[in-house]
Amino acid sequence: MLKIGQIDFANLYPIFYGLNRQLKSPDYQFIKGPPSHINHLLENNEIDVGPCSSIEYLRSGNIYNLIPGHSISAVGEIKSISLFSALPINELSCQSILTTYKSETSSALLRVILERFLGLKANITISKETLKQGLKNNSAYLLIGDDALNEACINGFMDNDGILGNRANDLYLYDLSLLWYQYTGLPFVFALWLSSKDAAQKTQYNKFIAELDNAKINALSELNVIAQSYPSKGVITESLLLAYWNTISYDLTDLHLKGLELFRQYLIELKII
Repeated sequence: MLKIGQIDFANLYPIFYGLNRQLKSPDYQFIKGPPSHINHLLENNEIDVGPCSSIEYLRSGNIYNLIPGHSISAVGEIKSISLFSALPINELSCQSILTTYKSETSSALLRVILERFLGLKANITISKETLKQGLKNNSAYLLIGDDALNEACINGFMDNDGILGNRANDLYLYDLSLLWYQYTGLPFVFALWLSSKDAAQKTQYNKFIAELDNAKINALSELNVIAQSYPSKGVITESLLLAYWNTISYDLTDLHLKGLELFRQYLIELKII
């Protein structure tokens, strides 16, 4: 059996929409969790393969196989890695900032932006609070994934077509992927598909790689159909989903790898890895 880590965020829904249909055999088991949990499972050989945070690969890449051609990235705005702030970002030095427990990569990116790009001193605490709770006693809060999308809609930053603003309800919103691009001109790689070293020895592995390739190809041609099947829309409309998915790059090109390598250099400079 091949155990596959599955992240139930909207950003990966088009890929898992295909994989769950293509790999229905008992030879494949999907195990769900947020990015930080999937990282932990793969690190401890509790799953064989999955989409894992880029910081996990940069920290411990020697223990994994990198699956070529696949990532969760953006070239500019991504809409779902959002810093909600009561202050302009250049006034956040020494202010109390919360960051979601769900993604170490995005938290590290926030530090790079604040400390390396803006020259600010970051005071960051990991949190499980809601945005409303967190901003009662803190100046800013970084959310990711569906949490970020929902809060952007609820707080008036994003319309039904996915157009994202940066000022609403006495708050500022900063898209970290867009800030990265403005300072570097490179894609930002949030996650990579990784497997354990032993996974490649399993008979199901090669079929999985082929079906992952197919899932990406099919997803890009069927986004309208996939949006209609998305199970937890809430305030997230189909048109917003389509706008969101069209900002995401599922590829892993030389340019993506160049952005990833620059991120590695910044993480080393800041002693994060």
